[in-house]
Amino acid sequence: MIGFSQDVFGSELLQYVMGETVARRNEWEKWTAEIDQVPQEAAEAVEILRQHVIEKEVNAYVTRLMEIAEAVAVAFKEFDEVSSFERFKMQALYARSFVMAKLAKRPPRSFSQFIRISLHERAALNALARSLNAPYLI
Repeated sequence: MIGFSQDVFGSELLQYVMGETVARRNEWEKWTAEIDQVPQEAAEAVEILRQHVIEKEVNAYVTRLMEIAEAVAVAFKEFDEVSSFERFKMQALYARSFVMAKLAKRPPRSFSQFIRISLHERAALNALARSLNAPYLI
């Protein structure tokens, strides 16, 4: 998170939100207690933003939020700890992801990049994306 906060976003809103989030890092551990509420709370935050800023700022916020969520998910490689069935499921999901990326004319992730996100993390990322109406396929 701190690394993201030091980037230049081209958005004053994002700079402000990131700065405030980092300034409150002593609260981060407490925030994890209600992690299952993140998708709903993120959707509510986006609706509040829509009432106060232009859509371009809202879209930038949603995009950056998804980027941060994915960066957190890829922080640990968990693929070696999965069952044979989960390994097969990940390979099937990767094949689907590869085809979808090609159809969308985006560069596909490598398999090693893809497997850094566990099935549980993948489900959480997709739940967050759905709550934000964000175009996200992982």
